[in-house]
Amino acid sequence: MRQQDLLNEACKSLGLQDDVKIVEVIKLRWVLDYKQDVNKPDFGQNMIKLERLLQAATKHPIDLRLESESDKNKREQRNVLNEPRQSSG
Repeated sequence: MRQQDLLNEACKSLGLQDDVKIVEVIKLRWVLDYKQDVNKPDFGQNMIKLERLLQAATKHPIDLRLESESDKNKREQRNVLNEPRQSSG
């Protein structure tokens, strides 16, 4: 099962919003992006439970992190630098 699918299922099982996105995986760290749905339980307070569910499902340690604005800017900058350049000719 894909990492995003595992995350969606774990969120649903905890009654959390299921529109949380994995924006980057760095070894065992999963960097998440979300906007809090006011009609759902607070996502931040349930991250440890979510982390434990995902660790049980994957049988690997997982470190969940929420993406900060500076992280987002750095990731976007890395992506721009890594994009193949088109030659004009």
